[in-house]
Amino acid sequence: MSGDQAILKELPHYDVLLQESRQYPELDPSACLTWMHLLKTGDELLALNDQFLSSQGVRPGRFNLLMIAGHCEDPPSPAELADCTGVTRARRIGG
Repeated sequence: MSGDQAILKELPHYDVLLQESRQYPELDPSACLTWMHLLKTGDELLALNDQFLSSQGVRPGRFNLLMIAGHCEDPPSPAELADCTGVTRARRIGG
């Protein structure tokens, strides 16, 4: 699994958020709970994706590269792949 996932294991009950909204009137308990459910669902989907790719012997970064390269008419340059995947470009040492 990726290291930058939120991994929400337990969500607060609506009553807890409702109580907090009394102290912080700008807090919308329904919106907050919906957002947390969305984050948890995203975490679970990312974990399943990582698990599936791992079972196929592919890391998520390589899978992304394969998908990008597979949809290009001409082979993309390393710089184009870096731009498409949000990875920083490697620098040449001494040149």
